[in-house]
Amino acid sequence: MAYVFLSPHFDDAVGSCGGTIARLAARSEDVGILTIFGGEGEEPFSPFAQTLHRLWGIAGAPVSGRRREDAEASAVLGCRSEWLDYAEAIYRKDADGAALYARNEDLFGEIRTADEGLAETIGEELKRRLAPGGVVFAPAGFGNHVDHRIARAAGEHLRRAGLRLCFYREFFYEDEGAAAYSGLRRIEAPFGARAFEAKCAAFARYCSQTPVLFGSEARMREAFRAADRRDSGAGFAEAFWMDPAETMEGFP
Repeated sequence: MAYVFLSPHFDDAVGSCGGTIARLAARSEDVGILTIFGGEGEEPFSPFAQTLHRLWGIAGAPVSGRRREDAEASAVLGCRSEWLDYAEAIYRKDADGAALYARNEDLFGEIRTADEGLAETIGEELKRRLAPGGVVFAPAGFGNHVDHRIARAAGEHLRRAGLRLCFYREFFYEDEGAAAYSGLRRIEAPFGARAFEAKCAAFARYCSQTPVLFGSEARMREAFRAADRRDSGAGFAEAFWMDPAETMEGFP
């Protein structure tokens, strides 16, 4: 049974599903993270993108640096790491070379006309890459980020093609609206302290993101502990959503 976690950006799957990935890898399952928007952007970068690069502390070829971080994080979890060559929203441009998403607010607004059809294109590529019979985990688009919504739509394209699909709760948008899960069945995937430690150690490899998102590694651990703590108080769990008509066979 192969398990594939679709990550819009380099850190999304680890931050949202790292405990589950670590548990699957520990039992020698075939598990991988596939980052959809893992391609290099074309220079010149927009002022918005340059501001983010400075925050991340990555100069030169920022995507190459983030790919190195992602490979290291995946190695800590014990899973495979692959990237598609689509540029993330901060790098995408229109036919005249203008940034499609020039401000942070744009990332959570309307999907631009130039991006229409992108989800289907990505979905078709994923169909060629992914073998039938496995389980695909896609982001639910919880926080309304354009790349997450496109990644969800690409995942739904796979489901229409007959692949099994689950949606995961995106950690970074956990407090924003449950409409993305409407009509779906909630499932918890429990894991223990060892997998939790692996998740934290893996995310710490994203040196460009941990200080920006959390301030410190210690605060990152606190945030994951609070988000993943089970109501029963025993161990940890991450949340997933599935069509009620889907079988639970193979779910981790």
